[in-house]
Amino acid sequence: MINYENSNKTNNLIGENVLDKLCLECSTYGKKAIVITHYNINPFLGLYARVLSLLNICGLEHVTFQIEKDNLNIDLVSEAINLAKEKDVNMVIAIGVGEIVNLAKAVASGFYLDIESENNFLLNFNNIDRALPLLNILTDKNILSENSDEFILSNKKDNSLIIKIKSNLLFPKAAFIDTFYVN
Repeated sequence: MINYENSNKTNNLIGENVLDKLCLECSTYGKKAIVITHYNINPFLGLYARVLSLLNICGLEHVTFQIEKDNLNIDLVSEAINLAKEKDVNMVIAIGVGEIVNLAKAVASGFYLDIESENNFLLNFNNIDRALPLLNILTDKNILSENSDEFILSNKKDNSLIIKIKSNLLFPKAAFIDTFYVN
């Protein structure tokens, strides 16, 4: 059974095989995506493979940006934004939860910002007036809270807050919890 919930401006698709709707959801936003996930996506390797397969089937060019678990930092955010700009993507697809969704939101909102000036890098996030569309493919069925309108980056060394951004532009366009892959 597919459950379509519309809350917080996000089309939440929950149920077995809801990933089959990925092409339909992506078709509105363009033909190039950056996929953000962990290096070691186990036990969700099948989910990752299915997402890439679907993107290929629907003719969507894609590049993957992977991070190591618990290693999100400003340098990685900058690197991911630069890759998205270099590949001229039209959307961001997050596969995971937590720091993966935070990174995806940072890329979506940072895509249109001048991030070259290191001194103004974090300040520029306070001036978000547009963002790339974001689609979340969640790996925890109990985490629809990932579909919020904010992201937080913290310093992993001492857990101090680096930046917290809140904007209506950060609501994902769609979120998938495919119960075939996520128990």
